[in-house]
Amino acid sequence: MGLIREETEGYGVIMGVAVQGTEICKGVKLQLQNLHIMEDFLPLELGSSDVILGMKWLAAVDKMNVDWKTLTMKFQVGGMAVTL
Repeated sequence: MGLIREETEGYGVIMGVAVQGTEICKGVKLQLQNLHIMEDFLPLELGSSDVILGMKWLAAVDKMNVDWKTLTMKFQVGGMAVTL
């Protein structure tokens, strides 16, 4: 993807199995439908997923309705209703 990676302290993430990393991509601009996100991302091998929105970002959204059967999330950002 050509993202600039910066060295950081080592970290571990559990995604079914523990994955170790030492880099971060800061200030990545991501567009999902009409939603624009600027966030720091950890470059990790994710299997079939391109991006995982982390707990820090999800917590900032506040209230969210998740339908696991249809794999959709509904929430409000800046007065705009978003469905992913």
